[in-house]
Amino acid sequence: MDLLSQSSLLVAVTSFGFGSSVLTRNVKNKLYLAFFSLTAIISMWALSFFLEKIWGGGGFYRWHLVFNVWLSPFALFFIHVMARLQGGLTRRFLFLSILFSTLLSGVFFLNYQMIPWVRELIYSTPIVTGK
Repeated sequence: MDLLSQSSLLVAVTSFGFGSSVLTRNVKNKLYLAFFSLTAIISMWALSFFLEKIWGGGGFYRWHLVFNVWLSPFALFFIHVMARLQGGLTRRFLFLSILFSTLLSGVFFLNYQMIPWVRELIYSTPIVTGK
């Protein structure tokens, strides 16, 4: 086990711990729910990377790519809730991010994620939809 896989396990555990501790304070608060959903997706993203490093085979790497696609919509939703943004531009940007992530998630059902240019698009999704 290398340092990268150990770090991903550490990220998965601490992220889920932070999110859970915040959520237990007030389950009905929308900001706390948004923070928990963001930390949960980060935790699943890191955990799937760790499991891929341990067992290999490509199955967990596929899940790692799926969670990578959904990182930016969850982060944008958290920022949207935290900053209490009401503008039409920010809503459209969040909608486009969710739409783009949904389209890229369809790639996994068609098993196109191993095509080099598709994989590069998946890797850069948080940058493209998060800026």
